[in-house]
Amino acid sequence: MVFKTQGFSKIILLLIILIILGGGYYLWQNQLGSSTPKSDVETADWKTYRNEGYGFEFKYPESWVVDAPKIFSSEINSFTVKISPPDTKGKISLVFYGDKNPEIVQAWSNTKIGDPDVEDLEKVYNISPEIKIIKIFSTGVPVPHSEYYIVDLKKERYSILTFSFVDGKLSYTEALNSSEYRAMSNEVEQVVSTFKSI
Repeated sequence: MVFKTQGFSKIILLLIILIILGGGYYLWQNQLGSSTPKSDVETADWKTYRNEGYGFEFKYPESWVVDAPKIFSSEINSFTVKISPPDTKGKISLVFYGDKNPEIVQAWSNTKIGDPDVEDLEKVYNISPEIKIIKIFSTGVPVPHSEYYIVDLKKERYSILTFSFVDGKLSYTEALNSSEYRAMSNEVEQVVSTFKSI
């Protein structure tokens, strides 16, 4: 009888340990967000856009076109950089707000999956201890449209990367389900994952 009780106790203890480990893994995956966007896209041959003045860089596909930076607002010290594929079916606009806003950055820094205060929240990426990215999918425009909020905790600055897919031959639903949109979204995820504060 003693042996049966000891064996039963060991099984119960093992089950408790497994439940604790499983719960910890679930929280790590779902509450803290994934470390980086995962993709099969190879970025080794990509070019690098680097801006010393604003202190950031990111990689982009070699065939894509980068427009010269334009001043967005001299009052808040911000500018835009646009990059797009050569076929012009997609457009990525990067809007970098140079002003420091600790309150907004702190609000974004606490965002996690399941946050009821963030409408259309899709993903949260922890790129590094200083960089956090929040992906929001928006249906409020006539084309498939995603926004990435890039939060730089160290510099107390946030940036917005907007990705919209345009194809005049397709309806909104057709464009959203097209293989081209999915492939381009995959590349955009990789562009986002290469963002660095310098």
